[in-house]
Amino acid sequence: MGYARLEQQIRKDTQADQPLGRHILWKEARVNKEGVVDNENVKKVVQLCEIIEQSSETQEGNKDTCRDILGKVFNVPEYFGRVRGKGFGVTPKSFFPQEKRQKPSNEEVLEKLRILSEQVALL
Repeated sequence: MGYARLEQQIRKDTQADQPLGRHILWKEARVNKEGVVDNENVKKVVQLCEIIEQSSETQEGNKDTCRDILGKVFNVPEYFGRVRGKGFGVTPKSFFPQEKRQKPSNEEVLEKLRILSEQVALL
């Protein structure tokens, strides 16, 4: 089962409408049919994820800050074109959207220039 279907299944089972964290999908993709993690390295990563998630929730009280726990645990940056734990075709740009900056209009730039010119003239 791919990550997209796994996420749909988890959301259906839990009836959650918020996006799941990467660490949750990463863990669920490595669970066997009995619902147990067999690999010791995976168990360590899962434990670290849970510790970081609990400390993030208690400190800031916002689950949005827990979104990139997997990146914190692996302690490596996401390189262009790769996002761990979200399946095929997900890029950092699509998963970690940046706010679009609105360019100032010509009038705003001219007004700012006029104000700065006045300030320079006063000196």
